[in-house]
Amino acid sequence: KNLRLGENTNFHRAFLEAFSLLERTFQVESTTGCHVAVLFMTDGTITTGPGSNEVIQLVEEKREEFLTDFGRTMTIFSFSLGNRADEAVTKTIACSTGGIWIPVGDN
Repeated sequence: KNLRLGENTNFHRAFLEAFSLLERTFQVESTTGCHVAVLFMTDGTITTGPGSNEVIQLVEEKREEFLTDFGRTMTIFSFSLGNRADEAVTKTIACSTGGIWIPVGDN
């Protein structure tokens, strides 16, 4: 949605958008009802919006909410693309949700 090269990187906004879409699909029951997997890819670091602690907190809160409200377990797989991409937040989120973090170097 309106992605442009060289723009700011806002992890919090990206996760809010993903969680909003997931919640709508749960409400209309347009999923398999099995497991929820999110693929998060970034080639940058947080440059705008809430910081890393807030992003991690949002993920933890939504994961608990989806389990409580919809009976869905959410796993996040994250990819750090390029040598300048965030590794700390992406790894923490993947590990805390039972997912996998994969760094992808420039070469």
